[in-house]
Amino acid sequence: MNKTNELFCAISKLPVPKKYIDLRNIEINNSTDLVKVAYTFRNPVYETFRIIYMCDNKIVGYESTTSRIPNVCNVFNYRTNGMNSQDFTRGCIEIINRMFRLGANGYYLMHNHPSGNAKASQPDIQLTKQLANSVNGFLGHVIVDHGTFSWIDIQNGKINVCDSIPITSETKITVDRECKRNPIMDYKINSRNDLARLMYDVKHSENYSMLILCSCNNKIRLIQELPNCFMNMNYEQLGGYIKNQALLTGSTKAYITTTSKKVFLKACELKHNSYITDCIAYNTVGDKIKLLAKDNTDVTQDIFEKLRIKTKVTDKENIYVEEQNNSTVLPSDSNKTILEKN
Repeated sequence: MNKTNELFCAISKLPVPKKYIDLRNIEINNSTDLVKVAYTFRNPVYETFRIIYMCDNKIVGYESTTSRIPNVCNVFNYRTNGMNSQDFTRGCIEIINRMFRLGANGYYLMHNHPSGNAKASQPDIQLTKQLANSVNGFLGHVIVDHGTFSWIDIQNGKINVCDSIPITSETKITVDRECKRNPIMDYKINSRNDLARLMYDVKHSENYSMLILCSCNNKIRLIQELPNCFMNMNYEQLGGYIKNQALLTGSTKAYITTTSKKVFLKACELKHNSYITDCIAYNTVGDKIKLLAKDNTDVTQDIFEKLRIKTKVTDKENIYVEEQNNSTVLPSDSNKTILEKN
């Protein structure tokens, strides 16, 4: 079977840490110091929520929670609507117990937004307020990514949010080191016409179809040629491959474009099983591109919206280790696909 060809990848291969990073006894006196610590851990591929325990102005411990997917981090099974109060209460008790064991008198919260937009979301603000009201010692919450950060704090019982503060040269340690510079970095897929225009610019080999992966704000993260015979694999294998590629590039949306009717029909089934966001069939005539067929449903979806992930964080001698337990719930098949000829 022919191999896939990677034409563009926005995320460079990440270095593998060779040893444990110990932040204990590092001083944090302001949000600038906290941003430096946040960038020590920052990863542009997936979102991670962290708690930094402080004794006066020194770090005495820290822990991490991640769902290992690009745009979701399930903290204590927290939900903006219908929060699991039992899990949240248990999580708060664990934080209080860790603070007692560590001798901490305060804590910071931090997490990253792989989308590149560090603006605090409503769930971010609500979770901050809930934790600050439930666990004494809240000092602030920083959100980082791609050259900016946001800051959430509470003064006199009122939430204050400062969004998208530029990273200065003083705090800019490894910003965008993982991201390659390329004009296509800013190209967005907002419609099927955008997909068609992209295919006109990206000339691919004969007998190949294209896999395009995008971030949650529709920016391209990966363009890859897939040999049409590659699509002979079963749906679970193809879906697993696509989602693995999405995880490696911090993508939440996947598109397949093709000139093959057979591949298009397979792609439509992948869409109905939530493995991809959308698909089109097209051809090029001279200097024009023509959209031949599209799926009968016009749905923009996060390919991880059906994923259920639980994480567990354990501590041993003040060293916190991330553990994960993955279980995927696959949706049932939808209605049959109908080709729409233009």
